[in-house]
Amino acid sequence: MGFFNIFGKSKKEKEAEEAALEEEKVKRHEELVEEQKKAHEGFQWPVMPRINQMNVKRPDNDAAAPVVIEDSLTEEEKSRVGNLIYEPELKPSDLKKLNLQELLFLEAAINLAQAQAKLQNFEENRQAIHTEFLNTIRRSENYYLLYDNRTGYPLIDNEFVQLYLDEEHAKKGAALYQQQYRAIRIMQFPGMFAPQDPEKPQALGLFDVLYFLGDENIIVDNGYYKGFLKRSEISAPFYINKDPKTIPPHNPALVFAINDYLCEFKWPVNYPTRQELLKKRFDRILAFMSKAVFLVPAKVEEVTPDATANGDTSGNAGAAMTGSTAAEGTAAQAPRKSVEVPGLNVGGKRFLPVFTDVFEFIKAFKDTEFRPNSLNYQNVLAMAAKYDGFIINPKGQGLVMQRQEQPAAAPSETGTTETAASRLHLVKDATSESGNESGDPEK
Repeated sequence: MGFFNIFGKSKKEKEAEEAALEEEKVKRHEELVEEQKKAHEGFQWPVMPRINQMNVKRPDNDAAAPVVIEDSLTEEEKSRVGNLIYEPELKPSDLKKLNLQELLFLEAAINLAQAQAKLQNFEENRQAIHTEFLNTIRRSENYYLLYDNRTGYPLIDNEFVQLYLDEEHAKKGAALYQQQYRAIRIMQFPGMFAPQDPEKPQALGLFDVLYFLGDENIIVDNGYYKGFLKRSEISAPFYINKDPKTIPPHNPALVFAINDYLCEFKWPVNYPTRQELLKKRFDRILAFMSKAVFLVPAKVEEVTPDATANGDTSGNAGAAMTGSTAAEGTAAQAPRKSVEVPGLNVGGKRFLPVFTDVFEFIKAFKDTEFRPNSLNYQNVLAMAAKYDGFIINPKGQGLVMQRQEQPAAAPSETGTTETAASRLHLVKDATSESGNESGDPEK
């Protein structure tokens, strides 16, 4: 007859129970994995997608060999990584072992498999993959962004900018776009945690640059297995938690709309719906422009009554507008203020320079006595009435908006008289730079 253990189970009994529970857990895990594999019988691993839907038709005499990118993963690697989609619960420790291309392949695979048959904990596992993808971007030592040489700003393709984490992939991606008659250069930026030189002013990080440009949609590793993210998933807005009164004007949505338009406008291809697309993009510019607050350069100087009487406004002889306002005191004795606003010549006409943010402003007026002054769109229109129009970011996008003279009244088909109000329009015709028909995007 055994003795009753008043102190409970022995250490060996506890270990045996724990081992049995662990064995049962492993068995159940294997059963769940097999059930998910069986539900996805015949599932095909994803392959690398095209960079976009444009269908390139090269001239017969073009000897340039097309750029071909090999699959970045072998079949063995696809099987090893891909089978993680059948796991009931993906652990961060498993995902940290994967490189960027493996993570992007896994994200594509889990989305494709879910479309075939439901996966257990799909949303949680998909989010775990995406979170590790974002962490990989944050840990990257360098970033490589494709720029459009024709605009001088990041290339925008279908609302997305093109980001790479290694130079080799960036060069291959650039080559693919060059096959589509894009003019591309690669810009390198330091990673988020790259050390800063204390002797130099702190430079804007890539994701802060993208904030001011309005580039919120990002594709990573386009041309290979690619991932999608929002800029805000990586970095908060530049001016977050600051007093709104201290924030200078900036117009990310307008800047993006202009760059998106110019990327298409300056792309030397043609297709049936191009003019319709350009019109939609330009209409979007006008919509954001009407809500914008711009920076306008101005120089304010005190002018003595004698100097004013003699016609000396102490302004630049080439200035487009010089005005004065009364100061305190009598008109005969008090000094007056001369407000000088520069003008820019474009095609023999005079335009008011306006800027979307301080970064664009300093490109043109960094080392001058002109200072930025905030004006909303209606005030810009009022000031531009003394000019032939205005030009947005003259050292950047250089979008020229010209006043169109009001046409004479003309009878309509109904017999009534109709007039078109004076308005601003683009100085160039949207068709003037679209003559190459060798590209045929599938729209």
